[in-house]
Amino acid sequence: MHAGTRSIVAKALRIGYYWPTIHEDARKLIQACQDCQVHKPVPRNPQQKLSLITSPWLFYKWGIDIAGPFSEGPGKVKFLIVVIDYFTKWIEAKPVATITGSQIKKFMWDNIVCRFGLPGEIISDNGKQFQDNPFKDWEAVIPAKIGMPTLRTAEVNLEENKESLEINLDLLEERRELAAIREAKSKTKMERYYNSKVRSVSFRTGDLVYRNNEASRAEDIRKLGPKWEGPYEVTEALRKGSYKLRDRDGNQLPRTWNVSNLKKCYVHKM
Repeated sequence: MHAGTRSIVAKALRIGYYWPTIHEDARKLIQACQDCQVHKPVPRNPQQKLSLITSPWLFYKWGIDIAGPFSEGPGKVKFLIVVIDYFTKWIEAKPVATITGSQIKKFMWDNIVCRFGLPGEIISDNGKQFQDNPFKDWEAVIPAKIGMPTLRTAEVNLEENKESLEINLDLLEERRELAAIREAKSKTKMERYYNSKVRSVSFRTGDLVYRNNEASRAEDIRKLGPKWEGPYEVTEALRKGSYKLRDRDGNQLPRTWNVSNLKKCYVHKM
């Protein structure tokens, strides 16, 4: 791999070579070097602005993703279906051996619809929480305390308890509004901080790109292994930094890829 543009130029000068565009030619040479491109470090700065996601109430909006493959476990399971509720951050997960559409449907029906009701939105791919819980005055009683009388359950005044619950319900809407205001303020602050570090990157149809090898796992991942693999051709640019790709044989890749996992390729076109 090349050490860098300045180093290459210095070596050329020391052995007696010079021409007016030596620095620019050396930079282009290094950019087009296959080894330099596939071993180049993965940038950690975000390449797209933050898209805030809010949920109006509990278990309304869920995000779903598939993790893996991992090392095989009992039953040859090596994938993990994971969903998270955007409001409460409640997580449901299930290990599976293979990924199919019917498994995803069964998982959503058994673990989400039958337990939490029909969701309003499901986000799939590939802040700071509320400071004031609207239900903080509602104290739960575990089943063991129901079967075993305690001072708390034995001396409860049902009329006063009912009146307190009605007061809490009257104040609930205000607390929810205050929580929504705090959430919006917190997420705006987070968005401003995140966007200050964005280094915007975009591609056009026909551009050649490399994929992050850690995300695609197309090459053997080793400590000194390639960090990028490819190149691939961009066939379609979608919204929010997502792209469709095809390989050198003209085969369309089955999923979309985010700009954070792509890097411009400086070799000749396929």
